[in-house]
Amino acid sequence: MWDEDVLTEGDVFYLPGAHTAIVEDDLKCIMFGPDEMHEKELDHAMKKMAKMSE
Repeated sequence: MWDEDVLTEGDVFYLPGAHTAIVEDDLKCIMFGPDEMHEKELDHAMKKMAKMSE
């Protein structure tokens, strides 16, 4: 079975690669890291969200 971490408002966290997230409420997130990684992560997330709405 999968490990489960429940994150709430104000949490500071690190999630390793290949994780899956379920967001149940509106989300505002500040990401820290190299710019080239942000672009890859956002592109991946947008593709996943688009696929979910098909």
